[in-house]
Parts: sequence; structure tokens; C-alpha cells
Amino acid sequence: MHIFRQGLSIALILWGYKFLYEQNKIKFAIIVIIASLFHLSALFVLPFTFLIHKEISIKIQIIIFILALIIGYNAKELVSIYYSIVTNIPLLNKYTKFYRQEEVVSYQFSLGMLVDFIILFLFMRKYKFLKGKDLFIYKIFYISVILSLVLMIEPTSLRLNYYFRTVLIVLLPLLYKYYNKGSILIFIFILSISLGYLYKTFNSISEYGRTDRNLFYKTIITKDD
Repeated sequence: MHIFRQGLSIALILWGYKFLYEQNKIKFAIIVIIASLFHLSALFVLPFTFLIHKEISIKIQIIIFILALIIGYNAKELVSIYYSIVTNIPLLNKYTKFYRQEEVVSYQFSLGMLVDFIILFLFMRKYKFLKGKDLFIYKIFYISVILSLVLMIEPTSLRLNYYFRTVLIVLLPLLYKYYNKGSILIFIFILSISLGYLYKTFNSISEYGRTDRNLFYKTIITKDD
């Protein structure tokens, strides 16, 4: 049930980005509050309301990325510290029960993260050409990449990143716009990562044998057993 609740919450936030882009922060805040009635995690988006329109140079973006990379790389060492703090906070303690601590430390850098890095740097190369909605969407994606690294210490918290990752729906097609000379390669790249993500994410079984979070994915070319 929590998946459906957060799904509704994410959909509302995605729609609300229209108002954030227009700098109508009051309307966006109202939508976030409504979304939080379905899933409290939606409130996590609010602080970024005040950051999304800030201009950050490409050098600062790279520095922040490197720092996040260091945090992600040292996630194992930070897990114990994280759990010792969070387990004593009533509001957050219930979320730590979703994953066992030994399962948490099994999360490492993945192929999906590498793909995110490639997409990020492809857009960084074209950063000076990004304007308007394209720049807005890129900034949201940038936040999602940073969060995917910083939140590696606690996979439950990675669910907060879903509110930002949804922009990939429109971000990936923008690769055509900025890399039109290699459109065939870009198409193959997008198709590969999309299918790879669907099959890997929805059909995988974790090391600890948990299948309760899986939604088995099928396509028109998938044969039934």
C-alpha cells in the first residue's frame, strides 16, 4: 500500500514542478502539502524550493558532486553512525525497520549510478546552452544524482529521491536536442538504459531473498512461464 501512496504523492509533485518553474512557490507548497497527505516524505521536497532557481557555476557543481561521491564511497563506515542517531528519533525510527542494517551495507555503486553520471556529464558539457525549462529540469536531475550518493548510507532514504528522478521522463529525450549529430547512438543509449532499468529493478530479488518490494515487469515480447 505504501508504494501506491508514495506513487500518488510523486505524481502530484511532478505536476507541481510546473508552478515551481513559474516561481509560484505558494502554489507549489500547497501541492507539496497535499502530496504529504498521501505520503509524508513529500515534505522533503520543500527545502529545495528555495534552491532550484539559484545559479550555481559548473565548477561548484563538480565540487559538490565530488564531495557527494566521497560520502557515497564511505557509506559503509557511515551506516553505523547513521543508525545510532536515527533509531533514537521516533519520527524516523519506523523507517529503519523497512531495511535491516546488514542489508543496508550491501548497497554499493551500481551500473544505474554510472548511467546517471554519464547523463549528468553529457548535460554538463552543454550547460552553457541550457535555458528555461531545459535548465530547470537539469537542476532537478542534478539534485537527484547528488542525493543518490549522499543517501547511500540508508536505502530507505533513497525513496526520497523518487521525487526528483521523475524528470528523467523528459530529460532523456533532451539528449536528442543537444546531441542531434549522434541521434542514433543517443536513441540506442536511451533504449538500453530504459529496458535495462525496467528488467533489473522490477524483476530482481535481493541478496536477502526479499521479493515483497518487486513488481514483476513484462513486455509484449516476454513469454509467460
